[in-house]
Amino acid sequence: MINSLEGYVADSRLIVNVGGKPGKSEKWWLGGDVIEVVKKFKYLGYTFTPKNSPMAHLRDRTAKAQKIVRCVWGIIKRSGMSQFSKMKQLFESLMSSMAGYGVELWGLKEQIIVERVQNRFFKIIADLDINTPNYIWRLEMGRPRMQMRTIKSVFKYILGVMQMPEERWLRHCLDALCAGDCGGKWWTDLQSVMGRSGSMEALPLLKARGSVEQVD
Repeated sequence: MINSLEGYVADSRLIVNVGGKPGKSEKWWLGGDVIEVVKKFKYLGYTFTPKNSPMAHLRDRTAKAQKIVRCVWGIIKRSGMSQFSKMKQLFESLMSSMAGYGVELWGLKEQIIVERVQNRFFKIIADLDINTPNYIWRLEMGRPRMQMRTIKSVFKYILGVMQMPEERWLRHCLDALCAGDCGGKWWTDLQSVMGRSGSMEALPLLKARGSVEQVD
């Protein structure tokens, strides 16, 4: 199995995250090279950590999104844009996609750091003080929390995976998660979301690998 892993890593040019913490004199080797132990690594644009926390990834993405906020505000001022619908479209196409990257992995729980991106942008375009309570501008502009959008994206993704052939690895992973074979945190978060939305009746269907039509 180790030989197969070594060949796969070489062919795919992957960096192996071995996790854990070696002793002071302990070294790990692969293909004659010492394995460097890292605290985080990025793969396909997503930052992974040993504890599988999304915070390192979210800090990176939201920092970039905040920079885009400043750039977009400059564009809005120079163009004299005054239509709220166009400003909202800018947010959706640029900042929301930047801050929301990888939402399928972290979107079941509210992430305050992501909400701050939306709060800042819409307070700026409405010329509101930064300390204005967030519920006020959301109510006036009819904007839901980002969490509502991220949860919707997660469920859309789940339904998409359920339509994949059973031999696909993503389908295998989803089936294992729903069966509780890979730890309980993801399933607990899903239960919490579905409980708050009044959709608990769909949980047994997920566990039983029900059809997309039944779950939807």
